[in-house]
Amino acid sequence: MDYGFLTLIQKIAQTSLDRQEPRPGDYEVDGIIYCGTCGKARQGFKEFSLPTEENPDNTVRVKMGFLCDCDKAEEEREKAEEQRKKDFEKIEKLRAGSGIGDVVADKIFDVKTHDFTT
Repeated sequence: MDYGFLTLIQKIAQTSLDRQEPRPGDYEVDGIIYCGTCGKARQGFKEFSLPTEENPDNTVRVKMGFLCDCDKAEEEREKAEEQRKKDFEKIEKLRAGSGIGDVVADKIFDVKTHDFTT
């Protein structure tokens, strides 16, 4: 049995459980925490293959933290916000380097005439 792999998996699983903050409305069923908002499991069991010479089909069952639908949505919002900030910084950098910002800073672009007006 590869105890190094098992130890690593157990540490990752424990870290995922430790990082979960209880939230109002969360509830427990059979030792598993469920989200009080979306009702999805925030914890669960995952099986890992850990073959031995005696038992090549050996598996280990480990309790670990999961992302519920609310957590996934929040993670996606954070990623989108981070990407928006990166895009904005890139645009600002390109704008500053182009020098065009000074030329049109006090102008308004008229979409009908395709020209700048003051």
